[in-house]
Amino acid sequence: MFYGLPVAQGAALLMLLVTLWLMRARFTHSTDWNFPIAYYLMLVLFARTFEGEFVNEYIFAGAACAMFIRFEFLGKIPLRIVRVVEFLVHAYVVVICAGLTLR
Repeated sequence: MFYGLPVAQGAALLMLLVTLWLMRARFTHSTDWNFPIAYYLMLVLFARTFEGEFVNEYIFAGAACAMFIRFEFLGKIPLRIVRVVEFLVHAYVVVICAGLTLR
């Protein structure tokens, strides 16, 4: 008999995997691709689904960082700071999604 994951845990696992892939892809792709913007749209909807699990300000800070990186408003040193902040937001999402998956 097949005992599948509940839908919420499956969605959290999917978001976890997409976040890990994006963390890796941020270092290998150029800055002018639009997937991170679509990812943050999905992440905002996902975070709003699990009300109370995520701190919304962290998610919105990550979305703002993705927009700064995408539209190239920054020079070399501020761009590195924004990338570090976005990486920390990704790490936060990974920890929360791992907790939701293992629940």
